[in-house]
Amino acid sequence: MYRVVFRTLVGIAVTLGLAVGMSGPVGTAQAAPSTGESVASSAAAPDCSAEQAALDEAKADRRVVKKKLRKAKRALRQAKRALRAAKADNRTAKVRKLKKKVKRLKRKVRRLRNRLEARRAEVRSARIALETCLASEEPTETPVQTICDGGVPQEVCDALADLGGGTPDDLTLEQLCTAVPETQPLCDAFEGGAPDPATLLTVLTDVLDALGLGDLLGGGLPSTTPVQALCDGGVPQEVCDALAGLGGGTPDALTLEQLCTAVPEAQPLCDAFEGGAPDPATLLTVLTGVLDALGLGDLLGGGLPSTTPVQALCDGGVPQEVCDALAGLGGGTPDALTLEQLCTAVPEAQPLCDAFEGGAPDPATLLTVLTGVLDALGLGDLLGGGLPSTTSVQALCDAGAPQEICDALAGLGGGTPDALTLE
Repeated sequence: MYRVVFRTLVGIAVTLGLAVGMSGPVGTAQAAPSTGESVASSAAAPDCSAEQAALDEAKADRRVVKKKLRKAKRALRQAKRALRAAKADNRTAKVRKLKKKVKRLKRKVRRLRNRLEARRAEVRSARIALETCLASEEPTETPVQTICDGGVPQEVCDALADLGGGTPDDLTLEQLCTAVPETQPLCDAFEGGAPDPATLLTVLTDVLDALGLGDLLGGGLPSTTPVQALCDGGVPQEVCDALAGLGGGTPDALTLEQLCTAVPEAQPLCDAFEGGAPDPATLLTVLTGVLDALGLGDLLGGGLPSTTPVQALCDGGVPQEVCDALAGLGGGTPDALTLEQLCTAVPEAQPLCDAFEGGAPDPATLLTVLTGVLDALGLGDLLGGGLPSTTSVQALCDAGAPQEICDALAGLGGGTPDALTLE
């Protein structure tokens, strides 16, 4: 299931690139000390202190609401356990009292979820306002080195600067395009700020081919995974905020490479992302070590929160029509929409999220919960006769059949006896 859960993380691990120009939050690894002075002299740094303060305040508000929501969820779980125990003991008065308490706590959790979504929207708006401010007064003279600070091979900047009669740190793109007209598309692409990685790759390929330097770019731009990619995949947002703060930037703009340059203790994280996003277990292990080394171990809590997609229900045997219908009500697709997002958008589905607290429930529990949820949504006919059989092939041999039979049957079915179901 982890493979499905973290599909989103893998998909967004290479979404940003060249997000930081010379006005970005972290100094470049290759830039000489004089570069910052030359750029600073070309234009005044923007004063975005108000926007930064608004973003900090929005994040603080979000943390407060998240803490309240966690507390409310914990109280709700405890109340549910107490209600089950009271029902088992036939304590009618206590059951009646606990039912009211559970109902009240559910309302509180829903309110806090809605409030948390509002706080998240405020953080996004404040972050956009800050980035807009930072971009509004960026220096007009972009050094050639900026291209390679964003992930392009250093040989490209060295060669371009050499053609322009300077060094990557001192020669600006404007000077390069004046000295070498073939590079003008590069200056056009940087009008208004650094282009996205796909656009830059296309423009650079054409420019280098025109200059006879096409082999310098190799297979394209290397990964420039932003710190925010960790939290987009399920890591608590406080972790990304703290790491980016140590690196002197914001989670969206600061890349893992820049973080590891500024904070050497984070290097195991960069090593783990070599070649793509690691699996959840590896990421959890590496993050735990890094945060402990930085004195931030308490931020990760008990591990990565569940981001189970709706599709996980149907991967486990529920008819696909159920996942399609639920995801449609939640305004997404079964693979992309998580159960938490579904329950936020469709409060009637909350029992489903409760059932998945701590992991996937057993088939009998899932059938009971799903039946109740679908009936509440007027979709009871979708489940039909219940969940299809999920009996594993291995069950035959556990019941007395020779193991060779299970191995042979599973092999014919293209799986293993424990993982392959009779269906």
